[in-house]
Amino acid sequence: SEVLEKLRPGMKNAAKHIRKAIFKSRPIIIRHHADADGITSAIAIERAIFPLIREVGGQDADRYFYRRSPSKAPFYELQDITKDLNFAIDDQERFGHKMPLIVLMDNGATEEDMPAMKQAAIYGIDILVIDHHHPDGTIDSMVLEHVNPAYAGGDFGITTGMMGTEIARMINP
Repeated sequence: SEVLEKLRPGMKNAAKHIRKAIFKSRPIIIRHHADADGITSAIAIERAIFPLIREVGGQDADRYFYRRSPSKAPFYELQDITKDLNFAIDDQERFGHKMPLIVLMDNGATEEDMPAMKQAAIYGIDILVIDHHHPDGTIDSMVLEHVNPAYAGGDFGITTGMMGTEIARMINP
């Protein structure tokens, strides 16, 4: 796909950030829209990172350094970041964990996501966005990477599940 080829640098960068988090024992939270596209994209990444997390941190490390949570709303809402912050702060205090990398899949591309992203920034939490919904550009300065087919001349026909699968292959072939 011409569009996927144009997205390749952004997908590689997202994969690099995820791999870096794993190798530095930084927790990863995948937040995804609770629909088929969001679930399939998140599971693709999950299947790629589990073996690496276990390799770095031990057989049960995925239980401590990974969390996947669906979002009811098609955006990252304040309720979601509040839950993520509670877990992150608790894990930091109890186990000395670093603040997590949050990967938003099938959501995160619009101004509606901004309040939660601002809250995450206060606590030093980095965010990646992989989404196929039409972006409005407001969140781009708040995230490490925003992979979206609209930025490569595509549209929502390139699903987040497709991009998630490609990124998963870049993380762990």
